[in-house]
Amino acid sequence: MSDLTILDVVLKLEAAKVKKIARILQVGKSFTRKTDLAAAITRLIKTDIQAVLKHCSIEEKQVLSVATYRNGCVSAEIFHSRYGYDFPERLSLYKSKNISPYQALVFADIYQTTDLEISNELVKILEKIFPKPAADVVKTVEILPEKYEEKDMHIHLGESTVFTELKSILRLVDLGKISVSTTTRKPSSATVKAVEKVLAVPDFQLEDLTYASNYYYEPAGPVRAFAWVILMQTCGWTRYSKGKLKLSTSGKKAMSGDFKEFISGVWSYLESTKFDELNRVKTIRGQTGRGKRGLTDLDSRKSNLLAAIRKWPVEEWISFTEVCRFQIASDNSFLVSENKWHLYFSEKQYGSLGYDGSDGELEKVYTRVFLFEYFATLGLIDIAYVSPHELWPEFNGWWGSDPHLFCSRYDGLQYVRLNPLGAYCLDISDSYNPPEIKERKFFKIQSNMEIVVCDSALTATEQYSLEMFAEQTSDMVWQVSKEKILLNIEQGNSIVKLIKFIETHCENELPETVQVFLNDIGRKIKSILSISDAFLVKCNDSVTATAITSDSSLKRICQLAGENSVVVGKKNEKAFRTRLRKKGYILPK
Repeated sequence: MSDLTILDVVLKLEAAKVKKIARILQVGKSFTRKTDLAAAITRLIKTDIQAVLKHCSIEEKQVLSVATYRNGCVSAEIFHSRYGYDFPERLSLYKSKNISPYQALVFADIYQTTDLEISNELVKILEKIFPKPAADVVKTVEILPEKYEEKDMHIHLGESTVFTELKSILRLVDLGKISVSTTTRKPSSATVKAVEKVLAVPDFQLEDLTYASNYYYEPAGPVRAFAWVILMQTCGWTRYSKGKLKLSTSGKKAMSGDFKEFISGVWSYLESTKFDELNRVKTIRGQTGRGKRGLTDLDSRKSNLLAAIRKWPVEEWISFTEVCRFQIASDNSFLVSENKWHLYFSEKQYGSLGYDGSDGELEKVYTRVFLFEYFATLGLIDIAYVSPHELWPEFNGWWGSDPHLFCSRYDGLQYVRLNPLGAYCLDISDSYNPPEIKERKFFKIQSNMEIVVCDSALTATEQYSLEMFAEQTSDMVWQVSKEKILLNIEQGNSIVKLIKFIETHCENELPETVQVFLNDIGRKIKSILSISDAFLVKCNDSVTATAITSDSSLKRICQLAGENSVVVGKKNEKAFRTRLRKKGYILPK
């Protein structure tokens, strides 16, 4: 709210404009000096504001009304998003015939794109005149079109598949099938393909083969298959270990169906700053160079997006255009970059996003990724989309965009719908009943250790699980393998977890022979407690070897190995050498 008085604002006008406004209001007819005319205008504003407002247009009154209830200030961006038109003409250095008392009430910088203010004095006066403007409402769509620009519209209902999909991905992590880069923590191509196989429904249908003959054609690529690997980490369901993801305590609970861990994971992602969603837009270059320093904090972007999403109606379709309009109109706009000159298409000098015309476009690109790849994958929203090829909803015709058929694979996002799961996770609704996921029993085990598959249509996760402890001998028959079980346990899994999996998914009760077999393995693996690095010392004869291992100062850190060899733990090498020298022996280098 400004400290300027009403008189200060009037005096900011040129003398010619003050004279014209006084003439319109029919005050100060005998005055010629600017200060006297300004004082007369100010007196009328304070004593009879209605006499002033009757000379203002409907649009000008709208600006004053909004400013009154926004602490005396209105954003040009917010105003245009809400009402669909720009501010009426304001203070300008240029001569204008369109003079209105409105110009004596508002002030701003000389540029038409800046925000607008009114004085604190005027706010108190207008509060008695204007009612508080109604809150902006999201405009919804009742019926979705079947096509968009001749492209088929596809609908993904995330809530119906997310829990089945989540469990399958977590199971894949548990099987050691998720590999990620040591530096970026992003999935390898093999990992993405493995995830694709276990998705509850196929990944989003983004490819359009009608463009396959185009010289610049490039596949849109995976969305959920990639997103799940990132979410596994940002949601806190996994931890990194030697190039692979391992289940965390939270992940184990989520895999068992703990709904609270799912909600906790969603919020962990929303608060995470590990992965910038903008990185998924490969056509925009410079994100890892100087451009990265200009990128804004992820938490500020996400918090503003969430503030607007919380005001969406539940189970109502909204166009993406409306999503972006409401984002700004609800005063939740955000910046992706504070310096876009280092972000560019194709070539930095000519394709830079810093040129005029990119205002708000980068934010729309980011919003598409956030909603399409992550919110939809988590099942918090349903989406309607088409293939992205040659749509270019943002940066259309930008220098350097020609070699690409789309800005991002998410360009085809048309409509979104906040579903009951999303409403509950974002604290909009008070209750939600997650669907119960029943474990499928898909095999029988016979007493001869043969596994008979009950359904030939095994999922990829079920296939991977059987490979953990059995060898396939025919289309429907597998054989329990001790070697595979031991190898799996050696890689970090437990026999207890394996037995639980078998009991959960086996249709029949385990035969006694199988129980004895598994219990025997469990007993034997407990027999060996640990391993450690060691080195072997060979002696000329057994007398020397026995003397060394029998010595009171050496026998605790070495052991006799055969007739004339001594084994020493690697961690005890230094102590062994020192004590051995005192006995008159040395080890060769």
